[in-house]
Amino acid sequence: MRYSLFVIISFCLFAQSFAQEDSNTDSLKNDRLKGLSIEIANLTRTPLGEGDLILKQWVQFTVEERGITRTGILHFSKEDSAVVWFDDVNRSSYFYRASPSSPIITVSTKSNQGTQLTEEMMLAMGFIKTDNVFTRYNLHERAPENEIIGRTCLGATSEITEENTDFTTVWVCKKSDLKKDERRLIKRAIEIWCPNQTSHPKIQTAQFEEEWNILGISESAFEFRILDWGTDGDFVIALDQIMVNIPGRDIKQVAKEHYEKYMENQKED
Repeated sequence: MRYSLFVIISFCLFAQSFAQEDSNTDSLKNDRLKGLSIEIANLTRTPLGEGDLILKQWVQFTVEERGITRTGILHFSKEDSAVVWFDDVNRSSYFYRASPSSPIITVSTKSNQGTQLTEEMMLAMGFIKTDNVFTRYNLHERAPENEIIGRTCLGATSEITEENTDFTTVWVCKKSDLKKDERRLIKRAIEIWCPNQTSHPKIQTAQFEEEWNILGISESAFEFRILDWGTDGDFVIALDQIMVNIPGRDIKQVAKEHYEKYMENQKED
């Protein structure tokens, strides 16, 4: 209870000091109160990390869903496990993940603030699966063909029907159509993108052949296409400038941590 009182008393003292200012300085007081509110809110947030994160590699893609097309982009690096992806480049937000097993963090580019998804939230939203069921895809003799960015692709499906099609089709281009570095780049992009498609379970649980070079995926009223890629990007995030809200970490929790640290220091003295 002492740390709760500490927070309440501190805030009251701040508020009282502002109330004693001259009434002619209302504008200044409002600015200071606004700044104080931000400082108090930031007490419950933590920086996304330390230093700058530079992601050189990128893969751009398009998604057409129910007649609406959007463009997204994935940023990553050979030297780092962190990834950033924009589902829609026209929106002022992106997803950040430090590693495949780390929590997903949504970040607003306007406010430079983010929110970390808890394990319970990720489970409820479908980002975490409790089973190990995978959807296997296979190329067959009468595989359909498609052309994506000037390359002929064969359609791999998980189930062959009388019409030689499937609800979900993965479009695979020839190995010779891509350079070695391009194949590695696209492979990683697919490995990042597919598991995050929570609304499309046969894509999210897809298991592909190691040697496949996938340039697109089709479902009913859904088309994913690789559009472009590169290894010379300069996407930079100042990790220590992005403040992340962690659900459950409120001002009382922060005060408790400060109080416990204070008591430990008192014992040491």
